[in-house]
Amino acid sequence: MRRLFVGLVALIAFCALGGFVAGAVMKTGAAATGSADGSLASVVVVRSDQQPPIDVSTPVAVDKATFRLTVPRGRRDLFDVRFSGAVSFPNGASFPVAIDVTIDGIAMPPASLPAWPNNVAPPIPFQVERALGPLASGTYDIGIQLHANLNDHRSVQLLGWTLLAQRMPQKDTGGPATTLPSGTSNA
Repeated sequence: MRRLFVGLVALIAFCALGGFVAGAVMKTGAAATGSADGSLASVVVVRSDQQPPIDVSTPVAVDKATFRLTVPRGRRDLFDVRFSGAVSFPNGASFPVAIDVTIDGIAMPPASLPAWPNNVAPPIPFQVERALGPLASGTYDIGIQLHANLNDHRSVQLLGWTLLAQRMPQKDTGGPATTLPSGTSNA
C-alpha cells in the first residue's frame, strides 16, 4: 500500500512538472499532427484523460499518443521520451503488458518489457522512459504502443497519461546515428 501511495505521489509530481515545462509545445489533439514539418521545440508534451478499455493481445498504438519531431539538417539529436500515467484492468488484477516507444511505427529497444507488476489490484501508476538516438536529420513520428501475450484477450484501460519528449541537441560529428530499417522513411 505504501508503494502505491509513493508511486501516486511521484506520478502527481511528474505531471505537475510536465505542466510547468509544457510551455515549449503542447499538443492536445490529432489536428496538430497534420503538419508536414515536425516540432523543433526542446520539449514536447501530449496529454490525455481516461480512455476506453482496449484489447492488447496484438500491438496497438495508444490513441493520440503521437507527435512528429524534426532533426534539422546538419544535426543529430538525442531525445529523452517519457510516458507515464495510471492504468486499470476492467477484468480483474493486472497482467504483463509491454509499453514500447516507436519511431515511425517501429518499437525502439529495449522493447517488450513489462510496464508494471503482475497480479496487483488497480489502479497502478506507471512510467516508461527511453533514450532515442542520436537521430540523423529528418522528420520522425514518435508514438506509444501497448501489447501483451498474443493469446491473452484481457483489456487494459489507461486512466490518464502524459507523453513527454525532451530534445538534447548534438553536433553532427559524422559518427554513428540511429538508422531505421530498410523500407521505412524519415523524410
